[in-house]
Amino acid sequence: MPASKDMEVSLTVSGPAWVSAQRIDLYANGELIRSEEITSKPGGGVQWQETWKLEPRSEDCHLVAIATGPGVSAPYWPMAQPYQPESPEYKSQVVGSTGAVWIDADGDGQRTPAVVYAERLVKQQGENLPELLKSLAKYDRAVTLQAASLLRQRGISPFDPELTAALRQAAEPVQLGFALYGAAWRKSQIALQSN
Repeated sequence: MPASKDMEVSLTVSGPAWVSAQRIDLYANGELIRSEEITSKPGGGVQWQETWKLEPRSEDCHLVAIATGPGVSAPYWPMAQPYQPESPEYKSQVVGSTGAVWIDADGDGQRTPAVVYAERLVKQQGENLPELLKSLAKYDRAVTLQAASLLRQRGISPFDPELTAALRQAAEPVQLGFALYGAAWRKSQIALQSN
């Protein structure tokens, strides 16, 4: 879907009479960009509908909306507990999701994923880490995470002293993106060593 300067997203939550939604979350490239408590209309069919205005974006993204609500406990449609629960407290929940909707925000007629933007920036800036981090500031977290991965593939660890020093001067969202990547990478290394 081509983007316009003012982007509007129309959301509809539908479902059978025995489920309801209490929250809707909207994600862009996997990052929560808007969330709202909602009240479902009783009965089946369309339970909630609204149009949201979003801030314009400069890079392509995919949008996904996820509606959640209380689980079904009625005997005609009970929900099973998870096979591997995360805690002893079980809270049943229903989840509904849209498919991904691609937004061509840069207007080039192509579906450009975050990794392509990151590849361009890493190629343009080469080993100039301060300039790379500065150029990442206008992109979303997905591009920053991909850039961190590309740097690691080039032998620059998320904990490299030169990178760490450059990150001190970077925009806060870029710092957070690299911190998240570093934490995930560290966990993966620990998991690999324990196998």
